Amino acid sequence: MKILAKIIEADDPELIEIAGIEYERDKSYNIIMEYGLGDLASYNAFRQKHFSWTEKEIHSIRENLLKQIEKLRKLNIYHLDIKPGNIIITEDWKIKLIDFGCSETYDDINDRREIIPRGTPGYMHPVIEQAFKES
Repeated sequence: MKILAKIIEADDPELIEIAGIEYERDKSYNIIMEYGLGDLASYNAFRQKHFSWTEKEIHSIRENLLKQIEKLRKLNIYHLDIKPGNIIITEDWKIKLIDFGCSETYDDINDRREIIPRGTPGYMHPVIEQAFKES
């Protein structure tokens, strides 16, 4: 929740807009975010069947994603599960990182002084993925 609070407080239009958090009696919660047309993984599968990406589109996606990662880093947030399924395309055709379930702050990682493997196998750094397999 600390990470979501930081994103809400930042109120940055380039980061995912979190409209609210609804708490349930069973201690679970629902996160209300801006609407997305779909995730990048699904859109990429569609695109590859019908037409290829242009260099300009790929560059735009990469630059937008890098800006978001840098903004999160300035908020002391490390996503730890960046993959096409965790990137949505908004109604105005921007991309936004979602799913901060594996995310941590630098302070949390530094206080623990160990790496707990998190993320999706196949998208992790190879060293972290190996630690994940060994744990």
